[in-house]
Amino acid sequence: MQYRVAVIKVMEHHGDAIVCDTAQTACLAIEYFKTHKYPPQTFLPVDDLHNTVTDRILDRYDHH
Repeated sequence: MQYRVAVIKVMEHHGDAIVCDTAQTACLAIEYFKTHKYPPQTFLPVDDLHNTVTDRILDRYDHH
């Protein structure tokens, strides 16, 4: 509950996106959707998500 607003803010442009574990899973799902003529979807593979701001902050801590 404490992170609800933050998650909603971050996901506001991708609220309908399908989150999956890897880019490979996303590719398989996209092929499945195409084969079955489902409408296009946005997939967010967790292993490929990057946030440059938080990545830079975490990098600072990794170097100390």
